[in-house]
Amino acid sequence: MKTEFNVPKPVNRCFVLSIISFFLFLTACPSENGSTTTKTPLILISMDGFRWDYFNKTETANFDELIQSGSKAKALIPVFPTKTFPNHISIVT
Repeated sequence: MKTEFNVPKPVNRCFVLSIISFFLFLTACPSENGSTTTKTPLILISMDGFRWDYFNKTETANFDELIQSGSKAKALIPVFPTKTFPNHISIVT
């Protein structure tokens, strides 16, 4: 017995393309079982409006410890001097 559906061809194409896209997405996702690398978390501390010499004007034990185990920029050349957010994006990328 033959059953026919009256579905327009564009809907069929969209359905097939969405299924194919879904399976391509699944194959691109990494497997948790096969992954042996561990990712180290990254913490970015950015202080807007904070002068460069404030760390020298007072005792900052916690920040000093973070700087000793991490890194500190001596100077930055801003991408967009009057806005902070574009500069944060350029630091992260």
